[in-house]
Amino acid sequence: MENNTTAQANKASADNLPHVILEDILSRLPALSILTCRRVCKTWCKVTKDQSFVNLQLKRSSDQPPSYVLHSKFLCELFFVGTEDTKARELCKNTLRIFRFMRIMSSCNGLLCIAPDILDGYPTVVSNPITEEHIVLPEADDGRYGFANQVGLGFDPITNKYKVASIFNVLENGNKKRCLCEIITLGENSWRKIDLPFEVLPLRMQGAAFWEGALHWICSGKEEETTCGLRKEVCILRLDITREEFCLISTRFSFFPGEDEEERSCMFQLLDLAGLLTLVVDVSGCISLSQFKRSETNGICEERFLSIGTYMRAEEPAKAWQYHLFGAVGPDKLLLRVCENRKGSLAPHKIVLYFPQEDRFSNLEISGIPLEFMATSFRPSFVSIQATSSADK
Repeated sequence: MENNTTAQANKASADNLPHVILEDILSRLPALSILTCRRVCKTWCKVTKDQSFVNLQLKRSSDQPPSYVLHSKFLCELFFVGTEDTKARELCKNTLRIFRFMRIMSSCNGLLCIAPDILDGYPTVVSNPITEEHIVLPEADDGRYGFANQVGLGFDPITNKYKVASIFNVLENGNKKRCLCEIITLGENSWRKIDLPFEVLPLRMQGAAFWEGALHWICSGKEEETTCGLRKEVCILRLDITREEFCLISTRFSFFPGEDEEERSCMFQLLDLAGLLTLVVDVSGCISLSQFKRSETNGICEERFLSIGTYMRAEEPAKAWQYHLFGAVGPDKLLLRVCENRKGSLAPHKIVLYFPQEDRFSNLEISGIPLEFMATSFRPSFVSIQATSSADK
């Protein structure tokens, strides 16, 4: 009897807390714990659905340990993992069928942009996997066939709107490839075309990286004839989300182009890594990182350059490994997906921490993850896609 009375008194005390204090307490919890709190009582549920709470939780999520989502081939399964977790938790069981045969291309403020590589009947979707809310974007008016589709999702702080930009190739006269760009604001009914003055490299495994108010793609720059053949400069194409204007960022890298991605002399990746725009270059398993920051005096410039050592070099030196960098735990710990480079057989994927200063790897033991997966850095939030896309309509 005494225990029941104490429990009722504690519940009454929590219910009587001022709204702003409840917001302050609950917004400090991990996202999945907040979902549990919504089921405790009507008061907590109402508080955690208010826009002021959504904004506060989103702001504070950047101070919490990084999280990521894992998805299996063709997006048949989607899992959520925090850096400190030892078990993956499945998401979107009820809605995942909508995303089949597509892939996660971009992430912004807890929203995922999911799109197909080929524009041939499959839609582009924006989803919040925590709340399981999603919207399907309208198809392009001309219904053209596009391939090598690379899509990015970004937030415009001036209008408080989210925008999706798609860069893709089309075949025109004489089967000549042409690179196009289209953009849409969530809530609008049609895509707008933007003049694209540069050639974007067709990368099958990623979309655009959102960083410092802009979307970024990898593109080719100046060409140079060498004794080994034609060499192209690697640049970063930047699309300002507010002004919808392009500019080019130079890098220290170059490559020898092939007919497709697998024939090129190196592989590329672009992501926001611990607040720095990071270009990852993989040349036969040797990984280099070039990280950029914004400077008031010099614009966007390289902040640091580092190389990643060879995984398991001492234990299994004869094996070749594939790497995919997808996150960071501060500046001194990098998150990688690592798998053995086998031909014609299944190679289990691992999540690994890399310590650049020590050139050391450490396996993360996480249960419940797929045998093979892709990983995307993720900042869980309660941003409502419907509210965002319907505002001011």
